Amino acid sequence: MGPFEILCGIAAILFAVYYYLTSTYDFWKSRGIRGPQPIPGFGNFKDVLLNKKAAGVYLMDMYNEYKDESVIGIFVRKTPILIVKDADLIKDILIKDFSKFADRGLSISKKVCAKIF
Repeated sequence: MGPFEILCGIAAILFAVYYYLTSTYDFWKSRGIRGPQPIPGFGNFKDVLLNKKAAGVYLMDMYNEYKDESVIGIFVRKTPILIVKDADLIKDILIKDFSKFADRGLSISKKVCAKIF
């Protein structure tokens, strides 16, 4: 195997990794929801993941940066997260349409909970 084949193989692997890390980053844009541009591998939580900023401080910064938006779309690594700012939408999600929004990303392992009590 020559150097050209090795270089092509490395380039293909790098492209595949980049595609894997960024494949979901058009999720909010395709739905017309504004938000900050994500960074491959980190999403929008780079400073939080590197312990430079607390998650609450980061979310408050996003809230203030997008004052005119009723919802904001961000990413934690590859996972899309919707921040709802409008009180009427929050009321609809938590009360009226609760059954449609029951999965809020906070999962508890039954294995772990079984050993608590």
